[in-house]
Amino acid sequence: MFQSFNRGAMRQCYRLKKLSKFCNSEDWHHAGNYVAKKYMESVDRSVYFEDVKLQMDAKLWGEEYNRHNPPKKIDIFQMYIIELIDEEGSPLYHLEHFIEVSIPMRGISLSILNIQTIVSSEFGVEYHC
Repeated sequence: MFQSFNRGAMRQCYRLKKLSKFCNSEDWHHAGNYVAKKYMESVDRSVYFEDVKLQMDAKLWGEEYNRHNPPKKIDIFQMYIIELIDEEGSPLYHLEHFIEVSIPMRGISLSILNIQTIVSSEFGVEYHC
């Protein structure tokens, strides 16, 4: 079984590396880092697909907002669904790119695990994820 590294209010988070089928290398150093998220409570499989539709609608609205040249542009993560067909019950997971943000001046590293706004009043830095 997989070991989660974090959790939110509704989902557990797992680290995942994914090799691109378009890359000629099978070296895992070239694999992309992702976060796979699974609901802690049992939900219908359709919930995963509805979540993706909702997030991609938000991404489209964000792109429309950005066309008006706001002072701060926004972006919403691309979300995917993966199905682990070799696992019992073929569970579904949400999949997003894993992004690590560093504040170079202070050497502080933040791992962004979901769509949220992180505000640091101490440093006056605002991250929109």
